Amino acid sequence: MDLLEDISILSWKVRGALSCRSSRRHVRDLVNSHHPSVFCLFETHGLFSKVERLWASLGYSAIFIQEARGHSGGIWVLSCRQDLTFTLISSMFQSITFFISKGMAKWACSAIYASPTYTARIELWRHLQNLRSNISIPWLMIGDFNEVKSIIEVSGCSFNYSRANIFRDMTTHCNMMDLDTEGGIFTWRRSTIHGVHMRKRLDRCMVDVDWRMSFPHATVELLSPHDSDHNPILLSCSKFRSIKSNLFHFQAAWISHPENKRTIEARLKGVHQQLDVYQTSDLILFERQLQQDYNILLAQEEMLWYQKSRENWPVLFEEVKAAIFSMESYKSPGPDGFQPIFFKTYWDTVGKDVWHLVSEAFSTGVIDPKLAETLIV
Repeated sequence: MDLLEDISILSWKVRGALSCRSSRRHVRDLVNSHHPSVFCLFETHGLFSKVERLWASLGYSAIFIQEARGHSGGIWVLSCRQDLTFTLISSMFQSITFFISKGMAKWACSAIYASPTYTARIELWRHLQNLRSNISIPWLMIGDFNEVKSIIEVSGCSFNYSRANIFRDMTTHCNMMDLDTEGGIFTWRRSTIHGVHMRKRLDRCMVDVDWRMSFPHATVELLSPHDSDHNPILLSCSKFRSIKSNLFHFQAAWISHPENKRTIEARLKGVHQQLDVYQTSDLILFERQLQQDYNILLAQEEMLWYQKSRENWPVLFEEVKAAIFSMESYKSPGPDGFQPIFFKTYWDTVGKDVWHLVSEAFSTGVIDPKLAETLIV
């Protein structure tokens, strides 16, 4: 299995979060920070075709896509690795199971998004138990199981012994064990209007004995949640895998922000670990403030797109239109004399040309000096 030791999988229940710009910033940040071999997203809401350009700009392509039914379901399995082979084993509404192989090395992976409806989850448990008889190689399950195993995986809300026992029975039948998670216990959090902080361990990574023996140094890390009430979880098959560059790159955005991204990430992780033990209103407010600071920092980094031009970020037509229409109509943007009202009035005629200009600037990192004089956006 040495050929597959450099694989990592990032699993995240986005809850349709890719529909907003801040969420797309977080996706870019996750990719830049961890660059997972496989990216599994759940509860996607929208169609993959609407964000395919975003993923392509980050170096990822679709491996298996199971689109959502309205706001229910949705599983996307993406990869940036051209040297790996992915073969579908089985697919149903709550899971996609496939082989990952390179050369003669191969193991099975199930991307799980269990239904919030208990009766539907029972169907998934049966499906996974049936798969066990057909999978004789190392097997891993990762995703949102929407269920807990024991009372210690719940805080601030009720625990159902019967449902937990049925879930455990499935994992026993499939010979699955949890991989220890670094960075906290709970992967889902929600605060009520009455100040109750509910937490559960809904997302996890489980493996059978053969998989654990093949990758004895594998680790699972709980990452900070962004624009979702679920934490992303990152599996690394080898703890020695380096996921971040050792080179330090100064970002000009840090001048306008007293703390860098790593500092805020570390504080967020520390706050979440404290919230796993006890909750206070001050701690919850501090968590929200840190999340706001993190969002601001990502926005500042995005403004410095010329430092990141190698990523070839896609610019959506609607984003350019929104920028134009947010300008004051009768304020002259430059010496050319064209006021924003001109572009708003004749957007149906000039809109695509303006969009192409902006897209080209973002993709190449180069802007014609004459355009800088007109300041059309």
